[in-house]
Amino acid sequence: MHMATLVKKIKATTLVETLVAMTVLSLVSGMAMIIFIQVSAPASSVVYLMEAQQRSAEVMDTLSGGYLEGKRGRVLEWETDKLYYEGELLEYAEEVVQVELNVLDNRGRQVYQRRRLYYVHEEE
Repeated sequence: MHMATLVKKIKATTLVETLVAMTVLSLVSGMAMIIFIQVSAPASSVVYLMEAQQRSAEVMDTLSGGYLEGKRGRVLEWETDKLYYEGELLEYAEEVVQVELNVLDNRGRQVYQRRRLYYVHEEE
């Protein structure tokens, strides 16, 4: 009888210790996740990213091979109150160029990048 009581106490103690350890671990990991999210992604960066995606897509849609023909290096450059856009044109293959548009925030950190290939050819 004495042995059965001892086994029950050990099981109960182990269960309580396990539950306490799991609770502490859950709290610590939850706090770490909250801190990580607050540090790595401020709310304003989400707005910047959405604006960068929208504006860069609009710009890429308006470019044409005829406009880009004969141009090399930096071809686009403009600034809004929050973001700075710079586009560079690189030769990708014969009659194909790549436009790379980088979007930077007001601290000079890259927020977004978009690349697109354009077919350029000389009309005869």
